[in-house]
Amino acid sequence: MTTNRLQPGAHTFVCNALGYNFESTALLTEALDASGNFATPSGETNQRLALIGDSAAALAQSLRWYPTDEPKVIGHNAIAGLTNAKLARIAGDIGLITVLTIERGMRLAVAARSGKMMATALEALLGAIYLDSGNDIAPIQDILERLGL
Repeated sequence: MTTNRLQPGAHTFVCNALGYNFESTALLTEALDASGNFATPSGETNQRLALIGDSAAALAQSLRWYPTDEPKVIGHNAIAGLTNAKLARIAGDIGLITVLTIERGMRLAVAARSGKMMATALEALLGAIYLDSGNDIAPIQDILERLGL
């Protein structure tokens, strides 16, 4: 995978917004690719990382809930609270659109209003961080707390 698609300032943005410093530029680049122009052989952009990020976020929420001895429904609610709408809002709040690689011709304003694209990008970042950290859930837990989730 080439890394020349990474937007200028992406490393710094992630470090400042999420408190994580990537080792793998390739993973960061893949996470921030919402363009479709650099799809994987399976035809997907950052959706594969988003699936991992969604699962990592659910695990992080479950691990936060488990020691509380609260009923299972509370744990389910914590996971269910990670909605695309909430993730898209947070992605917008932190300015994630500024470092996304989007389709040629798509205006930033249009991309920023695409809740699904923004939520997927944030989930993909979480997945990339999980993999980049050697499958360590602690950075995901820290980021979710930092983002108020």
